[in-house]
Amino acid sequence: MDRESLLPSQIEKERYSHHQYDEDYDRYNLLIAEKIIPFLSVGNTGIDYGCGQFSVLAKTLTEKGFPTVGYDPFYEKYNSKKLLDSKHDFVVSIETVEHFHYPTHDFEIFSNILSDGGRIFLRTQLYNDSIDFNLWWYIKDDTHVSLYSEQSFDFIRKKFGLNLYLV
Repeated sequence: MDRESLLPSQIEKERYSHHQYDEDYDRYNLLIAEKIIPFLSVGNTGIDYGCGQFSVLAKTLTEKGFPTVGYDPFYEKYNSKKLLDSKHDFVVSIETVEHFHYPTHDFEIFSNILSDGGRIFLRTQLYNDSIDFNLWWYIKDDTHVSLYSEQSFDFIRKKFGLNLYLV
């Protein structure tokens, strides 16, 4: 997205703060965890990059035996830069990459914080040729500023040498 069209960070945070924590959110995060866990090994530790104000997925993965910490630049409780100085066996970034203002920077962070053989698990809506871009609901959210396709994720995998999985 054009840099002049980006929302001010305070407005962006306000939009994210409208997310509701309820049983459906718990169930959704449990489903995501169940998709990720088969790729993990006992003792693996991770970071939930863009965990939001509740860090539910990090808590769920930790409860399942995979210690995970939440990181989110918008929420003071979770924005410790020290987390980005340590190595992790996996990174989860669920419905966040579309919000990255500088995706190259964030994918470089992923590359730097992953231990050798580490994995990244992403969830976002992918664009493909069957979608009429102008009618696509995903572009109607003005916090969705970076859009991806299978081809763009192939490029990201190669450029940053990442083990990247879509869940």
